[in-house]
Amino acid sequence: MLWHSPPLQSLPVQNSNPQPLGYESDSLTIRPRLPRCIINKTTFDLGAYDNHMFLARFFTEPEDKWLKHHFIQLALHSARKFKMDSGKREAEANLHMGQVYLEKGQLERAQEHYEVFYHLTMGRTWQDPSGRMHHSRSCEELQKLFTLLGQRLLQAQDYTHAIKMFNEAYQMAKESGDRGSEGEAAYRLGLAYQSTGDQKTAKQVCSDVCMEISTILKNADSLGRAYEAIAKSLERYKYAKKYSRSFVTLQLNHLGTFLDLERGSYLAVYGRVREPSDFIKNILNCVPKMNEGLTEFSFLGELSL
Repeated sequence: MLWHSPPLQSLPVQNSNPQPLGYESDSLTIRPRLPRCIINKTTFDLGAYDNHMFLARFFTEPEDKWLKHHFIQLALHSARKFKMDSGKREAEANLHMGQVYLEKGQLERAQEHYEVFYHLTMGRTWQDPSGRMHHSRSCEELQKLFTLLGQRLLQAQDYTHAIKMFNEAYQMAKESGDRGSEGEAAYRLGLAYQSTGDQKTAKQVCSDVCMEISTILKNADSLGRAYEAIAKSLERYKYAKKYSRSFVTLQLNHLGTFLDLERGSYLAVYGRVREPSDFIKNILNCVPKMNEGLTEFSFLGELSL
């Protein structure tokens, strides 16, 4: 039996413009078709993240904290692989990891995750279920963390870095948009300056920021605390000013003992000298102290009311 092939003209007409492999098309658009393995992996990462976060919230007892921390770590690992939400879940997972390390007292590790949360949410309109902006939350968490770091540095008498941390906390409070938090952060900053002996800056922060915000918010408690802080700074001004006057008077008296022209002899602070070189050395030693005392006296005079 012979089989004859049909003529080419009778074969069904195929699409004259076939699309490349891996694409889907319709009458209006051409869309890339994702391989099934990529779709399955993306779904798996998302499901893993949701399941891990669910389990983390399930373990709430103090003795189960290690399990909570373990599942949050797994959730963060899954969120880093899931790139279809522009990093929202990764940001949330970093928030939770920051809280984990904060509970453990590891402030530097908590700072790392809070800062990632801060940068991922910058410029985004992401919100939590209550409608709160994620970026505002990141500012609040960093403000609390910088405050804790500042307090720890004050206890260690590392005043330079402590002031830096309290300034960072104040800036985060301002960026959060919460005036109440801004006032609290400014109050702590003022107290930090008080602890370092910088009464002028402490007074300025409490009067220019704390009092203004407390007045706007009509918060009598915070206004009273601001007045109390200012009073302490002014009290320390007066003591420092009194001490500075005494110091300058003493230096002027010492300077007067350098030279006795009537007797034609050179004198030093602690007695008579015979050589002009010794006299010059004493003057050179005394002048820096004189300048320091006069500068301090002038500076403190500007602070008095």
